[in-house]
Amino acid sequence: MSAQFSSNDVVSSKTARDPVCNMMVDPHKSPHKSDYAGKTIYFCAAKCKHKFDAEPLKFLEPMPVAPPSDAEKLSYFICPMDPEVRQLGPGSCPKCGMALEPEDPTADDVAGNAELTDMTRRFVVGTVLTLPILVLAMGHAEMGIVDLHRIDMGLSQWLQLLLAAPVVIWCGLPFFERGWRSLINRNLNMFTLIALGTGIAWTYSVIATVLPHWFPLELQTAHGTVDVYFVTHHGLDQSGS
Repeated sequence: MSAQFSSNDVVSSKTARDPVCNMMVDPHKSPHKSDYAGKTIYFCAAKCKHKFDAEPLKFLEPMPVAPPSDAEKLSYFICPMDPEVRQLGPGSCPKCGMALEPEDPTADDVAGNAELTDMTRRFVVGTVLTLPILVLAMGHAEMGIVDLHRIDMGLSQWLQLLLAAPVVIWCGLPFFERGWRSLINRNLNMFTLIALGTGIAWTYSVIATVLPHWFPLELQTAHGTVDVYFVTHHGLDQSGS
């Protein structure tokens, strides 16, 4: 009687199915294996190997193929900058912070790029909210659009704060998340710089807007305000001087 291997005994060069317990096994990591009928069979544990060695034909008859699990339905993703980073399903690289890409991309992967859709939405919202901040902060000094002498500086800074809050907190959330992970993983990268630079400027500007009297008089303008950095204005204060 010749041994019959089921179609799911060996799933791929990367995974194999233990014929005794039907669990998935990594052939490169499992030390439990037996050679039978010219093929190598891998097992999840020594107990399964002993059972197979005692009655191999019992476990090599065709078996019904179990439906793939959620993990098996996912494809592998790799980092374009660090290709040694490889995982099941999408995510971000623990080294450089970039989004992982499908190892074997298809047309559907390109057309349905969830991160591109999400970042495009954040970009559009951020742009719409940043334009009025740009006018308030630099309209007089750089553009000659707004006469800031007619606008209360305290009110202008509060408006900038309200407009910048969703830009930093929501639009910039992915950058802060990846910057934080870079610190936890001790792999500093560009997201570390973005998160630190933006976070420090934002925190300073919020304190300067809400509590300007905390700052030395030398840093306060004639209006009793302190220069903020919701938008960089090249060292020119908002008093127009």
